[in-house]
Amino acid sequence: MKSGEVSQWKQDTVKGIVAEIKDNPIVGIVNFENLPSKQLLQIKHSLRGHAILRMTRKRLLKLVLKQAGIEGLNEYLTGEPALILTKSNPFIIAKKLRDSRTTAAAKPGATMPKDIIVPAGETSFAPGPIVGELGSMGVKAAIDKGKVVIKEDSVLAKDGEKIDKKKADLMSKMGIEPMEIGLDIEAAFEDGLVYKSDVLGINTEQLVDDMTNAASDCFKLSIGIGFPTAQNITFLVQKSWNGAKALAKEINYLCKATAGDVMAKAEAGMGELKKLVKTEAPAEEKKEEPEAEGEKKEEAPAEEKKADAPAEEKPAEEKKEAPVTEEKPAEAPANE
Repeated sequence: MKSGEVSQWKQDTVKGIVAEIKDNPIVGIVNFENLPSKQLLQIKHSLRGHAILRMTRKRLLKLVLKQAGIEGLNEYLTGEPALILTKSNPFIIAKKLRDSRTTAAAKPGATMPKDIIVPAGETSFAPGPIVGELGSMGVKAAIDKGKVVIKEDSVLAKDGEKIDKKKADLMSKMGIEPMEIGLDIEAAFEDGLVYKSDVLGINTEQLVDDMTNAASDCFKLSIGIGFPTAQNITFLVQKSWNGAKALAKEINYLCKATAGDVMAKAEAGMGELKKLVKTEAPAEEKKEEPEAEGEKKEEAPAEEKKADAPAEEKPAEEKKEAPVTEEKPAEAPANE
């Protein structure tokens, strides 16, 4: 093979991947550097039926992207890159990759992705030098009933800290696996657009919920301010109709829509008025009767007293006038 010529297997590799891109137009870049083969096989299995993972030399991948007419992904070919080809939504594939991540023990020099906390309680360690080792790393430990016990929750390593061999070994002994192993899409190409990892890392379920809530809020706002759209016009017309009818009923305005309600309201008012009249009439009679009887009872003794007084005086007057009437006939014979 002459200098400058590309070997046949390389040409075949490039042509084969370009042909697959025609059937799977969404192309992503992943970096499988430091990924154990076991986890890589698990990821391939999880993507089966959804995406194809193609790994080859970085230079050949650049040729593939160039021949397929894909621009904007070359800068993401870092580490040990591979192409992920799919027909599915790139956000769905990114989520599948996140879900396939597994935990692993930390190696010396690894950067902690979060605070590593050793919880309080019994351990599987037998009494010995381990107590001193724990103490030297800031973990409070003691021996209780023949076992090493952690007295309280202790921070073994902080977020962003690069651990040494002692801490890495201790984490391994305690079964602490702080590292996450898996593939992340560094960038994805779809219809001329490039989606970066920060965009692809969005939680799709949360995004759908946020968009649904936003659409609902916009709909409510448009109804509240009376802004007509194709989505709310039916509700606005119904709202206006109900408002106009309610106002007409309130002012007793007769029309085809309110005639039945207004007449029913008037009839109900008449019924209440009749009940009011019936309940008030007996109440007035009852109030007058006790007053009349009371007056009679109070006035009767006074009249009796007045009636009795002249009765006593009349006999006295008759006694005084009786002799005067008797003297008048006696004088008549004297004149004769």
